[in-house]
Amino acid sequence: MKALVIVALLAVSVRAYAKGCHETSQVVGYEHCTWFGTWSRDTPVFPLWFELTYYRHAFTAQPYTLDGAALSTTPGDDLTAISGGPMFRILAGRLLYAGLEGGGGWLSTLPHSYGATQPGWGGYMSGHIVGGAHVVLWRFGLGAELAAGGRWAVLANCNAKADPMCMQVQSSQTSREVELRARADIFIVPQWSLGVVVGKSLLDDNDHELLITTGFHVRALDGAP
Repeated sequence: MKALVIVALLAVSVRAYAKGCHETSQVVGYEHCTWFGTWSRDTPVFPLWFELTYYRHAFTAQPYTLDGAALSTTPGDDLTAISGGPMFRILAGRLLYAGLEGGGGWLSTLPHSYGATQPGWGGYMSGHIVGGAHVVLWRFGLGAELAAGGRWAVLANCNAKADPMCMQVQSSQTSREVELRARADIFIVPQWSLGVVVGKSLLDDNDHELLITTGFHVRALDGAP
């Protein structure tokens, strides 16, 4: 019987430890236990997470030419451009957070140039400093963030890598970016989340962005209240 009691006590202590129990007062035995054990939001680990993201960015390109045509000439179409591709984000913080993001890809929709020569392909890169706030209730997170940085786009009449014999003429352009974003996340497990981020430029009414993210969190639920 004594052996069974000892085994039972050990099982209770292991279970308590697994739930992330810790003392809450000077009186031994007054403990607070969480469901997630070492994943608990109560663990003394700084909230840090990494996000692998697919972005889709629609924006208005700057007027350009590939054949020396005057920029005052009305283009045959518009300057709308759309890019999609991978982005990497690293963020840190609890209720308030900050971080960096960067990504790049191809232009799936090419802006028309001034003149007769139109682009055959285009590339895109961007980088931002990000700051925001979010809360996590149970396994659902809501937040808002501000991203500031810039983008770089290159447009060319042909793809020299695909056709080394082509005579490539290209134009590159840079632009500042400031985006206000809203985000929603669901934590599949306390340290892995899926999310959607929708952004709108504060500098251009025709500029908007969509991010689909998967995040890997050092601290469960980012330690959010």
